[in-house]
Amino acid sequence: MKLLLRALWLSLIVALSLTLVPAIAQAQTTKIRDELPEKLRANWDAAGELFDDANFEAAMNEYRLIYKETQNARILYNIGVCWKERKYYAQAVGAWEKQLSSKDKLPKHEVERTELALETVRGFVTTLEIETNQAGARVFIKDIEQPKTPHSAPLTVDTGPNKIVLEKEGFARVERTIDIAKGKPAKVLLNMVPAKETAPAKIMITGAETATIFIDGTEMGPAPFEGLVPTGRHTFEAVQKGYRPALQTSVVVVNEPIRVTLALAPELNEGKIKIRTDHRDAVIKIDGTVRGTGTWEGLLSAGGHQLVVTKDGYLTQTQEVSLVSDQERVVDITLDLDQGTAWIYWTVTGVLVAAGAATTCYFVLRPAESAQVSGTLSPFVVPTLLRF
Repeated sequence: MKLLLRALWLSLIVALSLTLVPAIAQAQTTKIRDELPEKLRANWDAAGELFDDANFEAAMNEYRLIYKETQNARILYNIGVCWKERKYYAQAVGAWEKQLSSKDKLPKHEVERTELALETVRGFVTTLEIETNQAGARVFIKDIEQPKTPHSAPLTVDTGPNKIVLEKEGFARVERTIDIAKGKPAKVLLNMVPAKETAPAKIMITGAETATIFIDGTEMGPAPFEGLVPTGRHTFEAVQKGYRPALQTSVVVVNEPIRVTLALAPELNEGKIKIRTDHRDAVIKIDGTVRGTGTWEGLLSAGGHQLVVTKDGYLTQTQEVSLVSDQERVVDITLDLDQGTAWIYWTVTGVLVAAGAATTCYFVLRPAESAQVSGTLSPFVVPTLLRF
């Protein structure tokens, strides 16, 4: 009987465990989709498909709609990922920090995942302090609207180029692109002028298909530019890779439209170089081609070139010279005597000098011809007057 009761208890315990374990596991691994109202599940599915197609902006819009309806903090992780994929790291940080403010309501593994994501992108963001003479101005950074001025604390922004725009009714729109260094807080001053103290301006280009327009060093976007410009003296500039910058300084008068045409010319991409040696007959070669002797001056393409200077009896000088566009450079070359061949030169010269001296002595000391005289010497013996 006891064995029967024990068996029944074991069967009951096993049955209860098999019933409760799936329920507990299901509670721990509930999918976000299953938590959503039926009407939002289609939006969730659409967001996933858009994300898989790399349409991150559209996917994020779906996730934001779902979050607005449910306030489910788990969805903020997906929103942050979409911002990150679009390279808006400051917005991703904002979404993930907001999610972690509700970490007590999140599964532990999701909290850890979000904290890891934050650490991954923190190096790509810093802070920016905006100073302006106008309160209540709308602020846009990388086309994302920020709180109006003034700000109680610096804004979190991405490192690298950031386009900043200030707008306020009755004032001229301000736009500036600044490059924010990694790991360093930034600060910028953007003052606004009343719209009545501006004039419409149109800036066009010739000589190139496209170019970027700058006004007083501030990037205004691609050419042509049309917009309001504050009165006063301004420098208008067009910049395009492969072309020389074109600029013009003009005075803008209130309510008087101004038109500026900037002509761009291709860069020659050459530099000027002068090679000077300490021997007039030294041969100058550049990139294997003889350019002249002694001294040579001319144009070379930008980049590196091999310079070789040679002269008989001297060591060859070889070096690399480099130029950038529009650079003027002077290179002085001093040749050293080749000690390995110097002895040949002096030996040959010595022999020639000795031979010349001997010849001179022969003719100077040779006896003059005289009449034949009789004597006692054998006719086959000739006396020698000189001894070496």
